[in-house]
Amino acid sequence: MIDRLFNYYNNSIRLYAELEQFLQKSERTAELVKSYTPEVEKGGQKFGIVFAEDAGSYYLGQLVEVGNIDCAKPEAKECKKEDFKGFMVRVGGAGSWTPRIGKPSAKKDKITDIVVPIIPDENWKKVAVGKKGFMEYKEYQSGIARLAALSALIFRDEKPLIIDLGKAAGREKVFAPL
Repeated sequence: MIDRLFNYYNNSIRLYAELEQFLQKSERTAELVKSYTPEVEKGGQKFGIVFAEDAGSYYLGQLVEVGNIDCAKPEAKECKKEDFKGFMVRVGGAGSWTPRIGKPSAKKDKITDIVVPIIPDENWKKVAVGKKGFMEYKEYQSGIARLAALSALIFRDEKPLIIDLGKAAGREKVFAPL
């Protein structure tokens, strides 16, 4: 019972301190957190690399936005593997969409005709989402997760602690005033 009581007490103090720190930081960064819209997190924008030039021992590339799949049968609801031609891409987030192949099929394809989609993993998100407020948004999410974890620890210990305290309160009095 004593261990449970001290765990409950310590976790309550930790939760209070964490909440205080979270609220102070949230007030300072509120505008930045609000300014960030996580469209990359939702899979809204996809990016790729188009090889612009063969510079001999290396390639030079250009970042492009990747749009819809370029299908040989555009009227089909789903593009079958054999109908897949590539992706529609555009440079600079504006302008017209142009088709690019995803993989060369023969030696006749030029390297500049290929688009390589980028996997939107955590490393990519850190680089691509250089938007104002991204790190603050992530820290805000982490703060909420820490508060939830500490609250869960307190909640887990609460019921057994109340039961133990009830048992201890129901014991016979050992010392009585004269």
